[in-house]
Amino acid sequence: MQINWKQAAFLLIATLAFAGSSALAQTDVSVSGFAAFNSSSTGNGTMQTSPNSEGGMIGVRHVFRPLVGAELNFAGEGSDQSLSPEANACGYRCGNPPVTLNGTAFQFTANYVVTAKYGNLHPFGEAGLGFLFTNPSGSGSVGGVPSKSNIVGTNSLSRPTWVLGGGADWYLTDRWGVRLQYRVDFYKAPDVYHGYSPTGVYVHTQEPMAGVVYRF
Repeated sequence: MQINWKQAAFLLIATLAFAGSSALAQTDVSVSGFAAFNSSSTGNGTMQTSPNSEGGMIGVRHVFRPLVGAELNFAGEGSDQSLSPEANACGYRCGNPPVTLNGTAFQFTANYVVTAKYGNLHPFGEAGLGFLFTNPSGSGSVGGVPSKSNIVGTNSLSRPTWVLGGGADWYLTDRWGVRLQYRVDFYKAPDVYHGYSPTGVYVHTQEPMAGVVYRF
């Protein structure tokens, strides 16, 4: 029997809902590093890919009780974008040269958190929404040739994003611990260059993370 991500999320939340009743209200801050594994998209005559990258995230979380918690996160990462014509579907854009745009992305999210407590181990699940701001730097390449000046026609924009994830904190002292988590962000592929039509397709970024956490 196969279990999709929606069923897995439900099982995670249900497990935490019936566990960890001894968890106390607390506030913590965290700093994490992550790898970003990006999916690609194809649509409207455009193929769009974003190479895998790395990033960092800071967050603040308050747990009121095991079933009720909230957090705010701010993250930044590399966000290069590669665009090329989609074979047999590109129409008048078939002659466009492939374009690679260097850039960065910043994300702000607000999440609902459920957590449990097993001694020093605090597993958690989270879901939320926010905004992803994609900002091409203007540098890159056109037709495989590095651009010596800013590429004309780039476009910075923000997109709504949805977040689903889970992980665990392991406290080494009363205040300090390590946090391991896995997040998936869902958003519409960014429209970053006027020379190509946006694919209009939703993509996702998988983010395994590791960091430190301090609780007050």
